[in-house]
Amino acid sequence: MSTPRSGRSMSLVLFLTVFIDLLGFGLVIPILPNYIRDLMGSEVWVGFAIALFSIMQFLSTPFLGGLSDRIGRRPVLLITLVANSLGYLLLGFSEGIVLLFIARMISGMASGNISVAQAYLIDVTPPERRSGALGLIGAAFGLGFIFGPPAGGLIMGYFGFAYVGWFAACLCLLNFLLAYFILKESIPQKTPDAPLKLIPVSDYREAFKDRLVLRIFLINFLYVGAFFLFQVCSTLFWEEHFGLNEQQRGYAFAFLGISTAVVQGLLIRRLSARFGDERLLIAGNIGMAVILLGLGLVPPGLFLLLELPLIALMAIVNGPVGPSSLALLSRETDPRKQGKVVGLYQSFGSLARVVGPIVGTSLYATHYLIPFFTASVLLLLNARWAFGLVRDIKARHANEVGQPGGGT
Repeated sequence: MSTPRSGRSMSLVLFLTVFIDLLGFGLVIPILPNYIRDLMGSEVWVGFAIALFSIMQFLSTPFLGGLSDRIGRRPVLLITLVANSLGYLLLGFSEGIVLLFIARMISGMASGNISVAQAYLIDVTPPERRSGALGLIGAAFGLGFIFGPPAGGLIMGYFGFAYVGWFAACLCLLNFLLAYFILKESIPQKTPDAPLKLIPVSDYREAFKDRLVLRIFLINFLYVGAFFLFQVCSTLFWEEHFGLNEQQRGYAFAFLGISTAVVQGLLIRRLSARFGDERLLIAGNIGMAVILLGLGLVPPGLFLLLELPLIALMAIVNGPVGPSSLALLSRETDPRKQGKVVGLYQSFGSLARVVGPIVGTSLYATHYLIPFFTASVLLLLNARWAFGLVRDIKARHANEVGQPGGGT
């Protein structure tokens, strides 16, 4: 059994693993879309490059989880850290779209190691302390997204695109060295016959037998997809419409990350207690529909006066939607199956990060306002479906209470 000091060291390394994964992802957010557009002369290619990362992460997450059960958490983490370093190294050397696509595929595959890091923390943490330990992973997510975009913008502005990839590669190599010398294997007994799945079709089929669970999955999918219609086009829009450079776009994303972190850390519990998850889910979709449309309609020259306040408002409206949807899912899921169903839910949502960028950049290539209008319409439809979902959930629970033995 590890000592408290070694346990803290391992937790720190795992924190850095996830932080650097998200930092590397955040580094390229304000610059990659514009770089690809300039490289290829079309916005359409931007969506495919971003979608490649997400689809590889979607495929690799369950596979790496099963592989870590077979051969251990430590070797999988070490292999993926080296692979991530290679992906960013190739990104720095990419002067054409083929090598850039390969680099993003490698990094997306390696970033599936976040689930392995979570499993490692569960292995080495007593049950009564797991919530706090897993909260460390959530903090790493937020910090990576906050610090990544401005750092990427600064490196791009002062040194050029190649150094962004090389800087991320060096971070991954440093993380590998820390993991190699500090992390010990967390599972003494391997599972040689653990299943290795790219797409757990049978698990999805079982979860979707409950039609309300299926509807929660689909509502979250559409919400994430609509959000990414905006997100993937935002750096192109901010450069062309407002004249923001790489550093300024990075600061804008950092502002969004900080605002979201404040909302999720300070307001969500209060909002949920006051209004309920059902209302927050519906209101969040409606609010985001209005805000995303407003973001696209802000006139040039008014970024600080109008666009930035709308970004802050978006963080307030967007922050509770994901937790509210997940809370509803947890209520409709057998407690004995919640871990698997929540994992499927998160993985299914990542598919929206494949579809959203491709559709968004294709629409942006036609006219810059079309992604904003499309996202707004989809979110209004989603709000209507969320209203029906909430109504049917209440009806189900009322019937259960009315049945013999179903309540008083």
